[in-house]
Amino acid sequence: MEAAAEALGALASLNGALAAELYGEDGRDLYHRRWRRLLATLSPPSSPLLESARQSVAQMAADEERHHARLSKAQNQTNLALHRLHDAVLALRLRPLNSLFRRLAVRAEALAEAEGKRLRVEITGDDLSLDAQQIAAVTYVVGLLVENAIRHGAELPSRRRAAGKPEVATLRLIAERRNNGVAITASDDGPGFDDERVRRLLVENGVVDALTARRLDADAMGRLLPKLGWERLRVSTTAGETNVASSWGEGLASASAITERLGGSLTVSWRSGGGVSATLFAPGFLILWEALLVEAGPWILAIPDRWVENVEALQTTHAPPPCLAELLGAPQTTSDAAPLPSGASTVTLRTRTASGEERRQAVWVHCALRRQAIFPLPLHPHLAGTPGVSGAAALGEGRMALVLDVPSLLAHKKAKQSK
Repeated sequence: MEAAAEALGALASLNGALAAELYGEDGRDLYHRRWRRLLATLSPPSSPLLESARQSVAQMAADEERHHARLSKAQNQTNLALHRLHDAVLALRLRPLNSLFRRLAVRAEALAEAEGKRLRVEITGDDLSLDAQQIAAVTYVVGLLVENAIRHGAELPSRRRAAGKPEVATLRLIAERRNNGVAITASDDGPGFDDERVRRLLVENGVVDALTARRLDADAMGRLLPKLGWERLRVSTTAGETNVASSWGEGLASASAITERLGGSLTVSWRSGGGVSATLFAPGFLILWEALLVEAGPWILAIPDRWVENVEALQTTHAPPPCLAELLGAPQTTSDAAPLPSGASTVTLRTRTASGEERRQAVWVHCALRRQAIFPLPLHPHLAGTPGVSGAAALGEGRMALVLDVPSLLAHKKAKQSK
């Protein structure tokens, strides 16, 4: 009777764990421990009744295991279906940016050829996708920026030779996610703008007074420049000549108006003799990225594919690269007493600076999971501005990933090392 009473107590405890089975791994482990405890109580049997009870409980345990396997399979199938539905819904609203960039590149090359110029187009960030409802406006504005870069940034081969430049001009089309939006830049390597001339134009057109103009740096002038319409902007060449870039203003008034309706901005930056970069920024876009999901310390991270050069198993025969989790501020995860985890991987990150220089950095992660299309979401205001993190993404199974901003992360790492 004592054994039976103990068995009944174990059975009651088991019944209390049934609900916990539905709420995660801890509940399932508790459930299985109590099954084992009940079986141990009933074995060896002290009576035919307990033997019969033991056999019944053993059969119930086997049935439960099969039931749990079926539930796990059904859950995996449901998660897969949710992933596919998520991707299908996004595909209805998104258009790939690579097709836009290819059309712009063809247009730029044809325009350059018609003007007797030689041109090379470099594209970065074309793995993004944008909201279909806004792609038309973006196409119009960026098309104007590209046309201006070719007409007034790209120079004839003879002029480039005289300035000590390669005969082939370069146009860079760059797309990147910034905060809760997208920035698309058209950058040339032409003669650039003359700072003093820009200041005079701002004063002459009543944008600022003379005292304020003298205090403006290049960033401030770049934000104010679109207010001129750019119609009368003069560009000083390295040869000391002056060109009237009158067409800089053609259509840009309407482009600025469209950008403002999108809630965005149009800014310009330049170096005298070193080219002009015009950037459209529009917040609130739907953006779809292909990303590598990794486990790094306590986090799941999504690294956009354009910044991933290579993934391989971590080699333990030599000193490992920096730990990605530690670069993001996690406590040190390894030491001589705690070796590198099994299954760790090395990820080689690649970025390109504004001048076109490529930089690489290898890091190790605890586990490289898979590649997946992600829809980045803005960070909570308390987390906004965290070095190396640009957003978050829902993974479809109730988990979230932090979206890695590799250029920001590496710049932060370099700044810390220089201190």
